[in-house]
Amino acid sequence: MPAKHKGRSSCTEQQRQQIMETYDYLQELHREADAVLRQMGRSTYTDKLDVLLLRIADEIAGGLKFLVEISRSAQEQVPRVVFEVSVVCSNCTAPSAETRDNPESAVPLPDPAFLAYLDRLFNSANRSGRRLARGIRHKNSPGVVFAGHKKLMAVLTKERRHFRETAAMPSPAIEFRVNGPDCSVCHQPAKIDDPMKN
Repeated sequence: MPAKHKGRSSCTEQQRQQIMETYDYLQELHREADAVLRQMGRSTYTDKLDVLLLRIADEIAGGLKFLVEISRSAQEQVPRVVFEVSVVCSNCTAPSAETRDNPESAVPLPDPAFLAYLDRLFNSANRSGRRLARGIRHKNSPGVVFAGHKKLMAVLTKERRHFRETAAMPSPAIEFRVNGPDCSVCHQPAKIDDPMKN
């Protein structure tokens, strides 16, 4: 089941690494499924091919479930980014900028090439299914079940939906705040030297 997000989420470095490894694993499975579908196009659909597709579909479903769980466990970011500008007069020194190490980063999205390959695999599986169904009708062989192909189509549909929903998450709102007109250090009316007088 695809993850439902209400806002942009972030993840730790360990979660980020797990997500990237899962993308690589899914990509391997996509290539394997593609090879089986190509083999189906060149030969008769056999029980062996069906078992292969069932295994691949189960593994894709497991990888997708893992991604969903990581997305759920990722902490929600503040849905607003605030840029704050303060005035510092010429008699004061601007305080050093506070920098905090943030161990979290945004949940990484897959490479666009990954998504393009997934779309191509989905379309290829769909065409193969139609071809198989036509072949069965012509041979008058009712009762032949393509469980592996059917499960692969279902899991590819879920995977595509998951990535579409993840990519469609809204960006945080951006707000600019300007503090002043007093100096943010001494809190006196800001005195700004004219650089042209020097």
